[in-house]
Amino acid sequence: MKRTIFYFFASLALLTACQQEDTLDETTGYGYLSFTDISVQVANVNSIHTRSLVEDLSLQGEIRQDGETVRTLTQEDLQGGIIRQKTGDYTIILYSDSYLEYAGWTDNEPGEAVYYAETPVTITEGEENKVTVELPMINFGVRLSLPEDFSTWFTGYTFTVGDGNRTVALTNGQTAYFPYAEGAKITYTLRATNTDGEEMGGEAVDYGTGENESIRPNTIYTVDYSMAVQSNLSAIIVSPSDTSNNGQAYLSFASMDCGAP
Repeated sequence: MKRTIFYFFASLALLTACQQEDTLDETTGYGYLSFTDISVQVANVNSIHTRSLVEDLSLQGEIRQDGETVRTLTQEDLQGGIIRQKTGDYTIILYSDSYLEYAGWTDNEPGEAVYYAETPVTITEGEENKVTVELPMINFGVRLSLPEDFSTWFTGYTFTVGDGNRTVALTNGQTAYFPYAEGAKITYTLRATNTDGEEMGGEAVDYGTGENESIRPNTIYTVDYSMAVQSNLSAIIVSPSDTSNNGQAYLSFASMDCGAP
C-alpha cells in the first residue's frame, strides 16, 4: 500500500514538472501582439474609419523581419486575434487590395483609393504588445464637379485628366486616382458644346508645375465649376491645406462662354 502511494506521488510530481517545462517552452523566447485598432485616413472627409472597414477594404498584412516575411496575417489576426511571435524587432505592413493592383491600371480605369502603412513593433518575452495602425491613402485623386444648371447652357461635354502615364475620362461627380511620386503633375482638358452647337474649350492645362502648385498624396483635387454669370462658366482654386473646404483642393480652368440657352 505504501509502495502504491509512493508511486502515485512520484508520478504526480513528474507530471507537474513536465507541465511546467511545457509552459516555459511556450513563453521562453516568445511574446504576443494584437491589433487594438486599425483605421484608414479618408481624404477630403476629415474622418477616420475604424477596423469595421477591414472587411469592406479587404486589408492584407505581413510581419517582416530584416526585409523577410515571417508571417502572413489572416483576417482573424486583423480582427483582434492574439498572435504568438518570437521576441525581436519587426515591421508590420498593412495594405488594401488596391495596393497590389494600382500599378497596372489602364486608360479609362478610374481606380480607387490605395491604403498602405508600415509600423515598427518590438516583441518582448512573455508580454502582449497591443498595436494601433492608421493607414493613409498613398495615391491622389481628381474629381469633376459641375454646377446644377450646367445642362441649361451646355448640351454635352468631355473631361479627361491624366498624369503622363494614364488618361481617364470622367463624368460629373466621378473621381480618378493616380499613383503619387515626387514632382507629380496632372494634365486636364474640358470640351463642351453649348446650346448654339459651338464647341468650347479643348485646351490642355497642366497643374503641379507652377508656383504654389503641388500634388500631394492623401488628397482629392476637385475641379469645381460654378456659373459666375449667365454667359460665363468659371472655376475656383483653393489650397489643399485650406481646412474650411474639408481638405479639398480646387483646380481652375479658363472661363468659357456658354452661348444662349
